[in-house]
Amino acid sequence: MNKILRFACLIVLTVIVSGGCTSNSDQEEFERQAFITPANITRTTAGGEVQQNDPDDWRIAPMFQGFAEIIQPPYPNPSAGQRFTLEILVTGLESIFGLEIYTRTTFGRPVLIYTDSRRPLPPGLTDVLIEPAWLSASGTYSGAIGLHRIFIYDASGNMITYGDLQVD
Repeated sequence: MNKILRFACLIVLTVIVSGGCTSNSDQEEFERQAFITPANITRTTAGGEVQQNDPDDWRIAPMFQGFAEIIQPPYPNPSAGQRFTLEILVTGLESIFGLEIYTRTTFGRPVLIYTDSRRPLPPGLTDVLIEPAWLSASGTYSGAIGLHRIFIYDASGNMITYGDLQVD
């Protein structure tokens, strides 16, 4: 009986550990995809209606499945200095600790454009308003014109989602 119990415990432990590895490798693959050069965007109207969808944009990382959703991709597609809004729905209780939003310069240097230090974020909708000039290393609107990848992390550096935005 003792050998059977040990064997059963070993099987349970193996299943738990291998499940964790799969989750980690899925998260690592998601993050690897996030750093591929952006090619398309999800186009939206001023009211937030999606006109053209990029299926790679705004997917939720495996680590945060069931805890967060992007309710509304960034809208409107910014031009002439318009701010854009990103809507994040926190669906899990005490599931996301802090929020950090980055973009990268043309040289790959990360630029922090938004932070929310609440730990945890309360369940419900969080609206994030972003000024396009924040996407620029120079802090100017003219420096922000072009295609940008936006990266959203929790305060521990775990990627939640990413997507592309065109500033006209």
